[in-house]
Parts: sequence; C-alpha cells; structure tokens
Amino acid sequence: MLTADHTATAPAMLGGCVHRAVQALLRDGNDRPTPVEILAAVGAVNGHPRFLSSRRPDDDAVLAWVATYFRYFPAPDYALPVAFEQRLADVRLDIVWAQPAGVVVVDELKSRLPDLLVAADPLTRQLAAQLRACREAFGDRFAGIRLLALATPRSSLLVAPDGSLSPIRKDSTWPRSQ
Repeated sequence: MLTADHTATAPAMLGGCVHRAVQALLRDGNDRPTPVEILAAVGAVNGHPRFLSSRRPDDDAVLAWVATYFRYFPAPDYALPVAFEQRLADVRLDIVWAQPAGVVVVDELKSRLPDLLVAADPLTRQLAAQLRACREAFGDRFAGIRLLALATPRSSLLVAPDGSLSPIRKDSTWPRSQ
C-alpha cells in the first residue's frame, strides 16, 4: 500500500496496489474502464481521498500499470473473471477467467519479467507450480497463463499448459481454446 505521505514503497507493495485496483474494477463488471474510472479505483482501493491530486512517482506507476492491463491485455467479451487471488494447492492465482465452454485462463500480473527465465529463477518456479496446480484442478479445460509484464508489456508471455512460452502480440493476447 502507498504510505500516507506518498513516499516510495517496495515493489511488492506497489504490485498489491495494482492487483487490488484491477480486481476491484473487474468485480464491478468493468473490464473496459475509462482513465477517470482507473484513477478512482486506484484511489479507492488504496484509501487515499486526495489521490487524484497526487503527483508521486509510485502513484504514477500504479496508475500506468493498471491502465496497461486494461488497454493492452483485455479479455475477450465472452470471458468472465471468476476468481481473484485464488488459492490452489500451494499457489495463488491472480485472476482466473472462464469461457462459456468452461475453458480456464489465468492472468499472472507482474511489473516486469526477468530477461531470461531460468530454472533457478523464483518466477520460473512459481510458474511451474501454477501450471501443475492448474492442470490438476482444471484438466483439459486449462488453456494457459497470461504472464503479463505491466511495466514492459512487449515482454509479456503466454504460457501453455505444457509450459511452452510464446510472446504476446496484439493479435494474440488470449490463449487459443483447446
């Protein structure tokens, strides 16, 4: 959470602010928010009545990352968010989406991704655990994870159920249904 005097906070805390704002908008059924709605949501979930007049770098980062999520990575109209911060086995899933045929897609929100995903990397271990849990819970309905780097959107990846990675492009922000 941002501090009362808007001083710099740890990246994980900023990520929490982003998660809460994105989830609040989606819970309200707003998957195409306007800039004003994003400003209001970020201010509301972080308890800052004067947030709209704030001019701190951390505040700008949170606003930009929330806006990036909705601008660059919109879910298709037929998908519905069904769970937020869902615990599954020993992992947490940021946002779980369901499609009418029961196909499940997970969004994992990050500020940025490492240059190279290697086996010893904490993110790689996290993804492996998430993939394992999702395959067990959802079986053939699991279409993959959208690994979304909100500060560097062009580095975002689609992670298939088998763990293979492909870059997210403008025409392929959503995994293909199986």
